[in-house]
Amino acid sequence: MTEKNERESARKTQLDILKSKSLKSLVVADAARDLRKHGDVGKELTHADYISVMSNPDGYLSQVLTGAFLNAENEAGEHYGGAVTPIQILQTAKGFYFGGLDKIRVNDVLELMGRSDFSDKVISGNQRQMYMEDFKGANEYAYGKLVSAYAQYVEMNGLGDAYSRGGKAIAGNLEGILTKKKDK
Repeated sequence: MTEKNERESARKTQLDILKSKSLKSLVVADAARDLRKHGDVGKELTHADYISVMSNPDGYLSQVLTGAFLNAENEAGEHYGGAVTPIQILQTAKGFYFGGLDKIRVNDVLELMGRSDFSDKVISGNQRQMYMEDFKGANEYAYGKLVSAYAQYVEMNGLGDAYSRGGKAIAGNLEGILTKKKDK
């Protein structure tokens, strides 16, 4: 396989990872743990998705889970030893999710953010066709800003969706809320 084909194969795999609902849900759940920004509400609103994806993991989440348990065993230094916490799983999923961003093109990141009409004055057409790892070498400052903006985009949109679903659930349960007896 040529280097070009290898890069395109890695790009396709990474794009599939970035489209994984399971991994994205865990990235959002990890972001929701920031109590300063979201309080307990963020954790509560993302927990149902966490339970759902952990109960029905896709192939990429299965890889994350397997890796977490094997790493714990390796760190313990014994077969079947070690422990994995939910927080470790969230952090491992986040690292796996964002860890391959260098394998995709700048334009892929822009499209994932809904910005296919980006100005040539900010990022040229040639730069948009670069793989992120090449873009990093060409413009490290813009690369860092783009990676940070993408991470914020994923987390904020995921949390926004969770808040929206939570608001709709309140509206859907309004009769029960209004007829519930006072807590004593």
